[in-house]
Amino acid sequence: MESLALGLPKIKVPQAHPGNSDEEDPQPRSSRPNIFPSRSISKFILTLAFIFLVSLTFGGIVFSLVWLTFKAETPTLWLNSLSVSKTKSSTLTTKYDVGFTYNNPNRIWEMEFDHVEVYLFHERTHCLASTTMERFHIGVKNEKCMNASLGDGAPCFGGDSVLEEIKQAERKNETAVNFNIFVTAKLTFECSFWLLWKQNEIFIFSCSDIKFSFANATAGRFIGGVPKMCKRVW
Repeated sequence: MESLALGLPKIKVPQAHPGNSDEEDPQPRSSRPNIFPSRSISKFILTLAFIFLVSLTFGGIVFSLVWLTFKAETPTLWLNSLSVSKTKSSTLTTKYDVGFTYNNPNRIWEMEFDHVEVYLFHERTHCLASTTMERFHIGVKNEKCMNASLGDGAPCFGGDSVLEEIKQAERKNETAVNFNIFVTAKLTFECSFWLLWKQNEIFIFSCSDIKFSFANATAGRFIGGVPKMCKRVW
């Protein structure tokens, strides 16, 4: 048996290359590039972009709802009274007393009024007198009555000439006078629920077409129903 085995020719069996899946092809094949890492990075970036867009949209919707729900409402101003008294019939010195009611319609916002100035006009173009009121505070869903005294010999621009016109009208028995009142104020909205967030605004209110009649030489009365609502013009 050993002699027979030594006499047979040796057959060389081809060995498959480790990188080949086909056993019939003994030649080594070049390995394919791995593209899975680049696909994973692209997918990760797209996922982050999607999450960012969704978060941005959701945040915008929440902010809009919060702003519309908790937006500060404009205060309302009512004219309660207007009285005019003359110190002397022979002089132009006149005193104007005006009564207002400031109303805060907000449920979470408190109001701080500062630099409140009141101007009294005759026929919208001629300023008779002005004054500055003290700072005051109004709580939520509350109101405050304030009085302002104008005049006392300190009219604003053009006041003396206008008073002379009014006195001439009185001599002609034209006792009805048309007044207009403007109120300017720096208003601060305060809310403790929003990390002591504050919001500042400038307001200008107009109380227009106030009919006033002089009953005698030293006093007058307001014509029309009171209170009279003033409109915000700024």
